[in-house]
Amino acid sequence: MLALSLLAGGSALIVALRPAAATIATYTIPLGQRSDLTPSIVLDAHSRRAFVPTWVIGSAVGYISMLETTHNTLLRAVPVSIPFGTPAVDERRGHVFVPVNAANGTVVEMLDTRNGRLLHTTSVGFDAGPAIDNRSSHVFVLQSGAYACPGAPMCSNGTGNVSVLDAVTGRSLRHFTIPGQGDSGKIMADEPQGRLILIRRNPLNNTAMIDTLDTTNGRLVRQIAVPLPGGSYWRSPVVDAPVNRVFVAIDNVANGGPLNTSDLYVLDARSGTVVRHLTIRRILGDMAVDERLGHVYATSYGATALLAIQRPGGFMAMEAPAGAGEVRVLDARTGALLQTIPIKSAAANIAVDRRRERLFVVSAGLVVAGPAGLAGIDAAPGTVSVLDEHGGRLLGTATVGVNPGAIAVDERTGRAYVVDNGGLVRPADDWKWVPGGVRRLLPFVPPPPGRPMVNAPVSVTVVDATRV
Repeated sequence: MLALSLLAGGSALIVALRPAAATIATYTIPLGQRSDLTPSIVLDAHSRRAFVPTWVIGSAVGYISMLETTHNTLLRAVPVSIPFGTPAVDERRGHVFVPVNAANGTVVEMLDTRNGRLLHTTSVGFDAGPAIDNRSSHVFVLQSGAYACPGAPMCSNGTGNVSVLDAVTGRSLRHFTIPGQGDSGKIMADEPQGRLILIRRNPLNNTAMIDTLDTTNGRLVRQIAVPLPGGSYWRSPVVDAPVNRVFVAIDNVANGGPLNTSDLYVLDARSGTVVRHLTIRRILGDMAVDERLGHVYATSYGATALLAIQRPGGFMAMEAPAGAGEVRVLDARTGALLQTIPIKSAAANIAVDRRRERLFVVSAGLVVAGPAGLAGIDAAPGTVSVLDEHGGRLLGTATVGVNPGAIAVDERTGRAYVVDNGGLVRPADDWKWVPGGVRRLLPFVPPPPGRPMVNAPVSVTVVDATRV
């Protein structure tokens, strides 16, 4: 939209170009104010369902929101205890495994993907994160014990354990112990190689343990220790099975602090050895892989900020990306950098539509000052950039909700589902596109809205990129 304004008492003509609206159609599915932290979303293409774990801050109440992905509606919110981590979907058997913190410790709840009915509950100890191996019909859950540490109420007991559950019944079959110091972190199954990949943190000496195990008997194939400075955290690893590679990313950045670096380790999936180690002077946000093209995609951004997430019961501090973003295209076999694609704002999460050879890149809104020294999010919502995998050409952008995070793509329909975490935002400002100096000279333009900030609810935005 082209706006022309003639300043009173002068002959200068000021021309301001208002940014164009998003070109990709979206649809919003509200999850309600009762929801809080929403770290993940998983899809089940067979039952045409999506599952979003949510939690009410300051309570022991959680939900698994079930979405129907044909007509994009909220079917029901299944009450659970406090969910955490990412659920695992077994499409073959119609089960979704959800790790939750219950009154008696951590349990894994097995739900029916069609209706959300609870089928089985298995106690797994102090911490958990499920991974499914369809070849063996097993579910693997990483867990750790706990004991009192000097100056801290709880820490690792020096060993990790893996519980093996039956994917059909949900019952516990056996356990095996992983040697070496380290508490729970991430777990994933590499089915073609018959391997489990584990990432564990050792808080006593600032290292991370990367374990490769045999899925048939729990035998430790290889264990390596890598530096994990204070304030660091890891991303979920990705596997490219055809070239036998695992990519593990560790971010070295203090909460709310300036940019440091990220370490990217490329492992041989069969032996667990390090094929390549890359140090990247940015913060890695997320990774995805396209096995057919032999590419691994890693998003990155320039800084972080703490957000104030307000829900019934108080505020929650949540780290969010800030600064300019980019997508790194890596060779899946060697880890070599093939291309860097610039993204206008912080590139956080990413998903691949392999069927249509497209990338969906999530960028957060602008970060501004908030209450109590935390930050809020400007009224500008987040965006999703849709890129062509061949060359990285921008096909279009879609406007999503406040503080977008996890994303999943339904390759059957070509739609992407983005979780909008919500939080504090400034009131909407329809005149934000007008430069501040010009705005003060125009009597018919209202001043920028001030505080207080308002609370944006949690939702899921459906991005339909089938027409671009």
